[in-house]
Amino acid sequence: MYTGGKVYYRLGFQVEGRLRQERYGDGAYHDLIVMGLLREEYEEEKDL
Repeated sequence: MYTGGKVYYRLGFQVEGRLRQERYGDGAYHDLIVMGLLREEYEEEKDL
């Protein structure tokens, strides 16, 4: 799991995409994970 990923999952976010080898750092390329949460999904989670 990538940094912060578990927190986003707990908040209801879903992975919407992955940009492969998007960033370069520490001598290697890294993927960029795109996550999203729809307003309707937020409202459902908020009411629980």
